[in-house]
Amino acid sequence: MASQRSNSGFLTDFFTVGPHAGAHRVAVRAAVSVFVPLLVLVVLDRPQWTMFAAFGAFTSLYARGQQHARRAGEQIVVGSVLTVLVTAGTALSLMPQRELAVILGGTLVAGATSLLSDGMRWHPPGPLFPVFAFTAVTSLPHDPRNVPVAFAVAALAAAFSVVVSQVGRVRVESSRGGADGAKKVVLPRFDLAQVLSVEANRRRAMLFAGGALVAGLVGAVVGSLYGSTHAYWAMVAVVAGLTGATRRARLTRGLHRLIGTFAGVGLAALILPLYPRGVVAVLVLTVLQAAAELFVGRNYGIALIFVTPLALLMGQLGHEVAVGPLLFDRAAETAVGCVVAMLLLYATRVRARQSGR
Repeated sequence: MASQRSNSGFLTDFFTVGPHAGAHRVAVRAAVSVFVPLLVLVVLDRPQWTMFAAFGAFTSLYARGQQHARRAGEQIVVGSVLTVLVTAGTALSLMPQRELAVILGGTLVAGATSLLSDGMRWHPPGPLFPVFAFTAVTSLPHDPRNVPVAFAVAALAAAFSVVVSQVGRVRVESSRGGADGAKKVVLPRFDLAQVLSVEANRRRAMLFAGGALVAGLVGAVVGSLYGSTHAYWAMVAVVAGLTGATRRARLTRGLHRLIGTFAGVGLAALILPLYPRGVVAVLVLTVLQAAAELFVGRNYGIALIFVTPLALLMGQLGHEVAVGPLLFDRAAETAVGCVVAMLLLYATRVRARQSGR
């Protein structure tokens, strides 16, 4: 009976679409934060820089429910982290063994940003976006001259996202008589010793790092069988599948990632063969970003239907490759990452039972 109730609860979680809860405001902020920097780069005929801007614009996805002062502080920190990772990824992509740099570097990023997230209480929590930004940029070939460009473009996009996220401050301060503006920025504090003193934080960081390493290595081996160079998608998928407050939440998220990605590959198969470029591509990306943010907090699987073509089109805008193999790689490497995540969750459950926790 207990097992039946557990399965019923799991299925309920999987199909539940949460309340709207002001998702449209976050969607608009995210859409504007992506649209403007990408449009500027396309107009300047620098599509190869759009990935730097897109990852800087991920800053807008953080601290969605915080007051403006705390939102600004968290976004400044996250934007700085993303800018550093984009710059480091561009520099490390110059290494002869680029795939090794992706896997080892992504492993370190997963563990380190997990601790940062726990210590500063980021929302959304976990190292997903930092790992995605670092591994995606590192996986592509870059010119040495792109290193300072990556820093400048990502930093400007992140700064623009912070500004966009503060637009509502004027309305709030007017309605509250300026109360919200008492503190313009509240930076989150981080005490490494305190974070490491909490066993759950250490376990999470080790789980994220270990999962990223295993998924990257398995993804690279599997990819070598059919010529894939996207093992980092397995790393991103495993991090997504290991994010959650409970084991059931993580399992639900992992299955959402898997099934949502497969559905998203289907949508991408309709969009990418049309070869949207330039301003058209930016408009499509903006719509997909807004749609993803409308659902990411309500049902992760539905959000992935839009996130998948968003990520693929973002890559195509700066570094175009054949569509068919790209779609297959996305599905296969995501499956690898989700399977690794579920096996790790099972292994940690068995170990917890054996230790009596």
